[in-house]
Amino acid sequence: MSTFRRWVHENLPEEAVRPKVTVLRENVEPGSEAQIDYGFLGQWINPATGKRHRIWAFVMVLPASRHMFVRPVAHMDQHAWTLAHAEAFRFFGGVPRRLVSDNLKTGVDKPDLYDPQINKAYAELAP
Repeated sequence: MSTFRRWVHENLPEEAVRPKVTVLRENVEPGSEAQIDYGFLGQWINPATGKRHRIWAFVMVLPASRHMFVRPVAHMDQHAWTLAHAEAFRFFGGVPRRLVSDNLKTGVDKPDLYDPQINKAYAELAP
């Protein structure tokens, strides 16, 4: 690994400093927002059936504290989306005022910067 690191520093100096770049975060008031998305975790082989499954992580982050809820899911359907939200709210002990999700069909029917059309089932999740 150290040989590779030396090679990167000598041949790609701009890549060598990339991890050292500071990313400024917008100051967000605690409790005002949660950011939500899915990320691919990998594949899992069911030992009972031998069948391979893609596993995703539902992730909800509170940007003020960077406190994070992560739940592995095998499906990214409306049921899994809603259930993961409810579990995240229980985990955090409350619901933030605003949810910021990526433009997933389970959350947003029509993305728009100023007036997104929220999926009906997702909108019904609101308190």
